[in-house]
Amino acid sequence: YVVLYKVLKELLIMLSPFVPFIAEELYQRFVRPTEGGPDSVGMLSWPEADPSLVDEKILSAMEKAKAVVSVVLSLRKEHGIKARQPLREIVLAGDVGDVVELFSSILLSACNVKNVRTCPPEEAKSLPGEGYAIKELPFCVVCLDVQLTEDLLAEGFVKDVVRRIQ
Repeated sequence: YVVLYKVLKELLIMLSPFVPFIAEELYQRFVRPTEGGPDSVGMLSWPEADPSLVDEKILSAMEKAKAVVSVVLSLRKEHGIKARQPLREIVLAGDVGDVVELFSSILLSACNVKNVRTCPPEEAKSLPGEGYAIKELPFCVVCLDVQLTEDLLAEGFVKDVVRRIQ
């Protein structure tokens, strides 16, 4: 509850210039009775970021994941494959263990693939060539399987029909 309380209190402080009456009412009902303080939420200091709470490993992995997604989407565009069309897999060769470990579900959904596979950087030269679109990033080689099977085409067709109905 401590984290939720801290987040809500700081949110009230940041919202007070935009919705002053609501922020003031919530401050008077919930924050002031528990910890005292100034007469108004507008008199509180603006919250400051705590650099000790920043996880550099996660930030670095997310930057890498965004780069991978961007490359996959550009490879799809180069090969004329819609983003809604599911593909079989992405193979990542290089320093991407933390990316796949932390953000595999994001990679799967953002790239619309069934599988994300990794291999060591030494094996980058022996990656599959035929049927794969390959692009290098500074930290890895991205291989996208662009072969469309009947099952994948059928699934893409169903997604397209659902999108049009909606």
